[in-house]
Amino acid sequence: MWIKLLNKIQESKQSYYQSCKMLKHAEANERNASDDEQRRKLSDKVDVAKREVGFTRTKYQQALKDMSDQRPRYEQQM
Repeated sequence: MWIKLLNKIQESKQSYYQSCKMLKHAEANERNASDDEQRRKLSDKVDVAKREVGFTRTKYQQALKDMSDQRPRYEQQM
C-alpha cells in the first residue's frame, strides 16, 4: 500500500516538473518569436502548458494529501 502511494507521488512529481519545464521552454520560445503569426501559435502553446501545469500540480498535491492521510495508519501498522 505504502509503496503504491510512493510510486504515485513519484509519477505525479515527475509529470509536474516535466510540465513546468515545458512551460518555461514555451514561454522562452514565445519571447524569442520573430513574427506575429509565430508568436500567436506559441502563445497558444503557452496557454496549453499553463493548463497542464495546473492539472499536474493538482494531481501532485492530491497524491501528497493522500499520503499524509494514510500516514497515521501506516505508523500504527509498524
